Amino acid sequence: MAAHAVEQGLPEEFARHAAKGVVVGASQPMANAGVDPTVIVQDMIDYRGTSAAALVTMVTRGFRESVSAGLDAAAKKAAAMSC
Repeated sequence: MAAHAVEQGLPEEFARHAAKGVVVGASQPMANAGVDPTVIVQDMIDYRGTSAAALVTMVTRGFRESVSAGLDAAAKKAAAMSC
């Protein structure tokens, strides 16, 4: 996120601070016990705001597949390290 913001012309320090704020802010609803993260994400998409536009675009461009591949790579690495 920060790299993209810099590419759009924002100063690097500001871009890093903004990206951190987005991640921390987005994680807060997920921290609530008893709240299903899929419901939170769907609520954001249903709102049809800027977060929805970003989420829908990321999903349609292979976000889920990229995350799955990353998790598979981490699991494979963890298995190799425990041998």
